[in-house]
Amino acid sequence: MLLDSMTPQDRNRGISGLIAIIESMFADNPNGTTTLATVHKSKGMEAPTVYILDKHLMPSKYARQEWQMQQELNLQYVAITRSLDTLIFVDSDKIVS
Repeated sequence: MLLDSMTPQDRNRGISGLIAIIESMFADNPNGTTTLATVHKSKGMEAPTVYILDKHLMPSKYARQEWQMQQELNLQYVAITRSLDTLIFVDSDKIVS
């Protein structure tokens, strides 16, 4: 799907064109389009509608020490407070391709 969205110019650039497309998906985008972001990158950002993919992965299973768990809970808080209006949880296991 991603390759289908590449322009001929992007394709001519090869891997660097593909990397540019992926990077643009995670860029700050004031044009009102969808922005993909990690929870870390979304800190300080807000949007009318926010989708959280696979909330069951928070907190990380790799957070074993108390301070790590606290940081994971802080990230979880950041994630759920980015929405101005609507917060939607998406479970990737239920996405049909």
